[in-house]
Formats: sequence, C-alpha cells, structure tokens
Amino acid sequence: MVNGSQRRPGRSLAMAGTVLLAAFCAHEGGAAPKRFVPTYSTTARISQQLSRLDRLAQQKLWDEWLKTYQELVDLPLDPVVVQDSGVFMGVRYRCHRLLAALPAPVRQRYRLAYDGEALRLYQQAARALDPAGMREVYSRYRYSTYGPRALEWVGDRALDRGQYGLAYLTYHRLTVDGTPSPAVLLHLAAAAEGAGHKPEAAAALSRVRTAFAKATVQLGSAKMTGIAAADTLSRMLAAAPVAEPALPLQFAGADGTRRMAAPQPGSLQPAWTFQYPTAIKPSPPFNGHADGNPDRLKAGFSFLSFPVGRQSAVWVQGPRSLTALDPETGRRLWTQADLLLEEAESPELRDSLSRNTSAYPYSRPVQAAPLEYRGRVFARMPLSYQRGKDDFWPSDFAIAAFDALKGTLLWRRQAGGEPRSVYYNLPAAGADELLTGLSTFTGGLTEFRATALDAGSGETLWSTYLGGGSHTLGGADGSPPLVREGEVWVESTLHTLTALDLLTGEIRLVVPVPVYLRGKDENASEGPTTNQPVTLLATSRGQILFSPRWSDRVFALDPATGKTVWSVEKAIDRNRGWSGALAAADDRRAYVSGQSVQAIDLAAGTISWTWKPKQATNNMGYPALLGDRLYVPIEGQLQILDAATGKEGDVLDLTGPLGGREVFPTLTVVGNRLLVAAGDRVIALQPN
Repeated sequence: MVNGSQRRPGRSLAMAGTVLLAAFCAHEGGAAPKRFVPTYSTTARISQQLSRLDRLAQQKLWDEWLKTYQELVDLPLDPVVVQDSGVFMGVRYRCHRLLAALPAPVRQRYRLAYDGEALRLYQQAARALDPAGMREVYSRYRYSTYGPRALEWVGDRALDRGQYGLAYLTYHRLTVDGTPSPAVLLHLAAAAEGAGHKPEAAAALSRVRTAFAKATVQLGSAKMTGIAAADTLSRMLAAAPVAEPALPLQFAGADGTRRMAAPQPGSLQPAWTFQYPTAIKPSPPFNGHADGNPDRLKAGFSFLSFPVGRQSAVWVQGPRSLTALDPETGRRLWTQADLLLEEAESPELRDSLSRNTSAYPYSRPVQAAPLEYRGRVFARMPLSYQRGKDDFWPSDFAIAAFDALKGTLLWRRQAGGEPRSVYYNLPAAGADELLTGLSTFTGGLTEFRATALDAGSGETLWSTYLGGGSHTLGGADGSPPLVREGEVWVESTLHTLTALDLLTGEIRLVVPVPVYLRGKDENASEGPTTNQPVTLLATSRGQILFSPRWSDRVFALDPATGKTVWSVEKAIDRNRGWSGALAAADDRRAYVSGQSVQAIDLAAGTISWTWKPKQATNNMGYPALLGDRLYVPIEGQLQILDAATGKEGDVLDLTGPLGGREVFPTLTVVGNRLLVAAGDRVIALQPN
C-alpha cells in the first residue's frame, strides 16, 4: 500500500518476484492464453517468515519475533499470503492481528523498541501537515505510542474541516482499539452527530459522564468536570443547525442493496423527457463474441447511465456531459459538457491510444453512475480528445467533483503514470473518501490497484497494489466498490473481490473467483469479452453478496474470512453474452438478472424463483427493486414482478417515450417520479 502518491506499476513486476514473472512468461508465446492467469504480490519467503513468527512465539523469543514482525509490516506493495481456504490475507493485516493477540508486556516491549522510528515518521508528517503520512504512521506502527496519536491527528483535522464521516471513523476506531481519553470521546460525540449517528453521539457523552464524571476535562478553551463538559457539548449539538445528509446518494443506495421506494399508486404516465446534450451512435442489442473478433466489445448499449436524485435535483450523466435537472419539471439546472484532455496530454495520449487499442479501446460502450455526497457530485467522466469529436472517445477517464447546486467544476483527476493507468471502477463514497480502482496495461499484464481520493481535494490518500492478470479488460467498466464498517470491498481486473482497510488501504482479504468458460467448446476463451452491466456489491444478513460478471455463480461471503457461505448457479446461457448482475437485494432475497431474473433465498442459499421472458431476448434492461415489486425493463416495456413469488403483474409499454424497443434501460425513483434512462434520453414517469 502506498500513501499519498501512486507507485508506478512498472516497478511492481520486479518487486513482486517470481510469482509475477511466471505469469508474464506464460504470455510471451505470441497467442494470448485461453486460461486466465492471475498474479499476486507474494513470495515463498513471506510464508516462511510467517511460520517463523509462530515458532518464535512458542519459544517466547520476543525480540526476534518483533523484529520479524516489523520487517513483514514494512514490505512494499502490501503483499498477501494464501490461506487454507484459498482466500488470500494481507500480510500487514495478519501481522497486526498477531501482535494484538499477544500479552500486554510484549506490546510494551514493542513500544520500547520502535517508538523512536514511529516518532520520526510522526514528526515528519506533522511538519508537512500530511494526512496520508499520518495514516502511514498508524498503518506501520499501529501498536507504538504514536500509532494512536497519528490516528487522532487525522480525526482532529477531519473534524476541523467538517469531514464528520472520516472523523467519526477515526475516533470510533480509537475507542475500539484502546481506552479512549475524555477528549477522544467528546470529539467522537461531535463527529457522530455531524455524521448522522445520533445514538453513538449520545453513547459517547454517556461514557464521559460515567468514566470521567469528576475529572477535569478540556472543552474548547475552558476546563470543567466531565459531567459539565458532556452536558455543555450536548446542548451545543442540539442547538447546531441540522447537518446535511451524511450518507452518499449513489448506485448501491443508502444500505448497499439498491432497494428504492415504490412509486405511488396509479398508472404511470410520462411527465417529462430529457435528451443528453451530446448524441452517440447506438449499438445493436447485446451480443457476445470470441476474443479474436474485432466486434468483441459490442454490448446492448452504447452508453448506460444510472441517475441519482433528491427532492432538490436529479443528476444525470450523459456520454460527454453531467446535468442537474429539476425532478418535478425536468428543467435543466446546470450542465457540464465535453470534458477534454489537457492540451499537453493530447499528442502523447493519442499516440498511446493508437498503439494500445487492445488494452484501452476507444469507441466502446461506457457506463456511468454519478454520486452526490455532502453537497458535491462526483463522477467518472469519459474525456474527449477534441470538443464535439467522437474520434478516440473515450480518450481517458477522469474522476471529477462538481458543486451539486451550481455545477462548478471543483477538481478533476486522471490516473496518469507511465505506463498509463486508467480509473477502472465507477466510484463509491464513504468517510469523506472516494473509492475506485486503477488498471494499468504493462508487459502483457493488466495490473490493478485500489485507491482512495480525498473527497474535498481529490488528492490520493492511499493506493494499494493488488496484482496483475492476463486479461486486458480495457474495454470494461468496474463495478462501484462497497463501503461497510471501516472497510471497502473492490471488484478488480484480477477477477477477485478484495477487502481493504478504509483508512489505510491495507489489504485484509483477497477472494479469487474462478473464471468460467464462455462456450461449450473446450477451446473457448474465459471471461467477459464485452462491457457487461456493472453488478451490485451488497451486504445483507451479515454477508457480502456478489455476482461476478466473469462467473456463472452468485456468492455469499463471510466478511470476516472471505469464505463462501453459499454459491448458486445462475440461470444463464453460456453461449450468450451477459452472465448476470446482482441488481438488488432485501432482507430475504437477492435478485440477479441476465437473460432471465432469479431470486435467491439468502438464508438457505437456494433459488426461490426464476422468471424467464416468453421469448428469448438479449434486450433486457437493468431491473430495480421498488418496494415489494421488481420492475424489469424488456423490449421497450416494464414487466412488474412480485418480489416474493416472481408472479407477473402489470406491463407498461414505453416504446413511444423511449423511441423504440432496442434500448437498455435503467430505473431510479426520485420522490414520486420513476426515471427511465435509456439510449439518448431520460424519461420521468409519474402516477396518474
């Protein structure tokens, strides 16, 4: 894991040793391998050193144990080690867990040995006012005296800047990992209130009243007893203005299941139509192709958009635009269109595009899912080479931030680097961070890093190398990450699902998912060759739900171990293109869509029901769970299904408003409007 700056991916081949080299050589024979070859940052020596820790602990040789521990923690690229289950665990994460489980005298011994090194790094970060550097102190020297101090520094800075989500995460972790001071508890209460966690704010103040009732406590510039400080802060928080919504408005919804409110009763009728400011050439319906075919990037859409909205505005991303609309009338509030490459980048990047069209194809389908968070709208924006030109579109992608009310461009970031990296995943947000991934095509491999950007400035907070793989996947868009309980789960180009620490980027778990053969022929190639619709990473009933687009199964994972709780085979035709996305979930079922719709019982891990259209079609859109009904766009219509039984309900004909049948719609509910985004437009439906 690299904090503050991005380690150039070309260096990683040498640093990761023979494991990466083996996969590289396997690709050198000329023809691309039919079997996917993943590579991870690990060596046999790492496993030997971890085994040595076990032996040293048995012998109680603590000085040698601590030395070996720190050497492993300081390894570059945050390497991983495979577990008996086949799941990989981050070495740094595993080492921290081992030290945390040792007796208190051993941890005291560690502080005596390594406080000096931790202090030097802490002072360096403090002088530079470097939050990424402080995260590195916490990550490398977590159990030194200065690990918690670095974390508190990050929390204090976030609280001063109004970044309540990040401040809450840091103070909460301090209360879990150790015995918090009254200052930490008071700060936790303020951060929790600002982040919308009112019960946690009340609990923190209660701890101050109980544990520090008569102790002298500092609140601002005044000194008072703990009880007085808690009561004073409670009154201040009650009198403060109501905080803006703390949860991001994004693809996965508030709870990660993409479940939306049902439309009001009544037949749905068109209320308004919005056409994107820039047009694109439509694609034919979804069709899978073999790897060698130049049409392998075709999909059922040229551009697939997932709008988001509140009562105040709807934000819609078009192929080369981002627009805010009045949800009641469809009136345009603002538009940002045709984000261009910087002039200095154009000649070099055009040459790169011409040479690497297999790795970074242009004129390909693109997916978009903007998100709104704390008064800003964030989007992964396709960049144009020239204004109004389709040549070399998309030339690159930028993560950009806009003022949600005015549309002002606040900042934009391109992945950059040499070899060139591209932002792969549609972004997600949490704890005042934007989470996405970076893919880099180099030496016959596609390397991947997960990364976090500061939502306020766009600066890189951490960037973690996850490995490389033999599939290019330059024509695909990665699904948005899932943020939950201080960690982030990221879908990668390695055909893995990876859990990382939200604060530091430390790898916790890497879950490989086997790639299935696309056709029945044993010589058929593996994995997706098209830009399949993004899939939901959801959490329900304490499990991580995942329907990989490269697999023929749906998985429920234990978030603590990464082990499979259950897996279910999808109802797909292997000779067709779309292998099925997880479109929604509730407390009882997950809903997967491809050429059909399946409901999976979350408790039993079995199929509850399967719905298939009366005639086979490749032209099924992205379903949405609205209340207790599943709305399925298909052939220009909306088929409504009972979510519990799959029983067919009403059918709504949209061929007129959509401008035809061969479109790939997505659905979003905003207030009493059902937004249907398809082709070159968004239509709003309202009940009669």
